Amino acid sequence: MINGRWPRRGQLAHLRTLEAGIAAIAHRLSLPVGQKGTKGRPGGYRSRQEWFAKSRRLRVLTDRLTGLRADWRAGRVHMVRGGKRLAGMRHHLEAAGLEEHEWRARWQAARWFLQADGESGKRYGNETIRVHPGGSTPTATRSATPAGSPTT
Repeated sequence: MINGRWPRRGQLAHLRTLEAGIAAIAHRLSLPVGQKGTKGRPGGYRSRQEWFAKSRRLRVLTDRLTGLRADWRAGRVHMVRGGKRLAGMRHHLEAAGLEEHEWRARWQAARWFLQADGESGKRYGNETIRVHPGGSTPTATRSATPAGSPTT
């Protein structure tokens, strides 16, 4: 579990994306199959098969949203330092064509990677990581929760 502003901000963005996707699918499922859209709004699904597939997808997204909302309320953020894909690769080294020591080298390198996007209006880069002309690199981390909360 990681505390901080930026992971929570990403979690909130994911939550809002799920809510928007659920709303779009629910709207289209509420329309008759084959109905045309009006004024920029999509119509119903083209076939009964597509309608059925999207109704199952809606259930998956709704379950995912329920879990994400519970995590949001509890203040939990799930992250894998080094990457989820690389972590999963550890269990399938032969399929990935890697030896254990090669995977470990990649894993350690990925966990040491640090990135912060620059801000054009800030002196020496951005507010998180600054590289001063003398070579010093002070870093700042924030722990405030972002404004706004998910809808329930």
